[in-house]
Amino acid sequence: MSDWTDLRRHLNVLVDGVRSFGSTGDLEIGESPRFLPDVMTGGKAAFLVPQKAVSLELRGDFPNAKLPDGTVVHPKALLFLLEGKRPEAAAPAAAIASIDDDIYKVAVTGQAMVAEHAA
Repeated sequence: MSDWTDLRRHLNVLVDGVRSFGSTGDLEIGESPRFLPDVMTGGKAAFLVPQKAVSLELRGDFPNAKLPDGTVVHPKALLFLLEGKRPEAAAPAAAIASIDDDIYKVAVTGQAMVAEHAA
């Protein structure tokens, strides 16, 4: 059994293996649902995703799963293929700037300016 804290931040739809979209509106499942073995718990979450996509995957990360004894664990993410097949990953582009410390490794591989931003 575990409580899934910060659900809104950790339940996403992965589009084409590269873009992540969070849920929109109210979550019927609640903000911190409890998962129990062999008991149906859950609800609905809605996602706005592009109309044309090669693949859609539902991804649930559990970075703050709390066990009944209070221990916090970080289990592997749950990943469910909803539609299509994830495209093969492209070869990484050369970084124009990067950060690599004990926690994060970030590489900026390009930049662009646009006239308008879709909200």
